[in-house]
Amino acid sequence: MVNILTTDKIAKIIHAEKCRGKKTLKMKVQQIEFFKDKRPKIFLQTIGLPEVENYLTKNGYSFEYEKNDKQVSVGYDMRGIIKKCTERNLKTTTLIIKW
Repeated sequence: MVNILTTDKIAKIIHAEKCRGKKTLKMKVQQIEFFKDKRPKIFLQTIGLPEVENYLTKNGYSFEYEKNDKQVSVGYDMRGIIKKCTERNLKTTTLIIKW
């Protein structure tokens, strides 16, 4: 899946988060997981990040990227004991915007 991010969209999202009283915004911009034969299983790519970075810099917002390589899911039974624990090789990049 390809997500197109424009300066108008990011301005609306930031305005909505400011109205809620928040100081930061986290947005997933890339996510990839591969099958064992190297084909992509989950794919998310965001287009338009250089323009958005320029917009954020001009308007005084600070931003950074956070990268994660693994995701761990834990399942519990009725007594609260861990029943299963699965680890996925899921590469995720998140854009964090602060104001």
